[in-house]
Amino acid sequence: MGQNRKINAVGILTAGGDCPGLNAVIRAVAKSLLPEGVRVYGFLEGFRGLVENRYIELDDLQASGLLTAGGTVLRTSRDKPHKMPASDGGTENRIGEIVHNVEELGLDCVVCLGGGGTHKNVARIMERGGVNFITIPKTID
Repeated sequence: MGQNRKINAVGILTAGGDCPGLNAVIRAVAKSLLPEGVRVYGFLEGFRGLVENRYIELDDLQASGLLTAGGTVLRTSRDKPHKMPASDGGTENRIGEIVHNVEELGLDCVVCLGGGGTHKNVARIMERGGVNFITIPKTID
């Protein structure tokens, strides 16, 4: 993104295992962007929420009080967008739905909190094109 381009909307999700500090990061992202007029969408249950377009729009009130709350208010999952469970018992690649949902919401980027697997999933989605990501590591690997 260019330096002069205004950011209008950002998504955020937590993926992989739960750990301390996730809510603090969600709060920091929201509290830094909301005063700038940026809409912040929190996707529920990690990449599953991004695939299924399930989110909450975070506001200042929802971002308040998160520092002392454990876990992640957005919940998490270990889903892999390129291997999502299918109705026939197999798996299917649903990266196209992520690209579509990001475009439909007009997101300038998606912030992903996760470990090695999350970063690999982000790389796969970026190979497809059309989605900007910021990744925040939460791993000991």
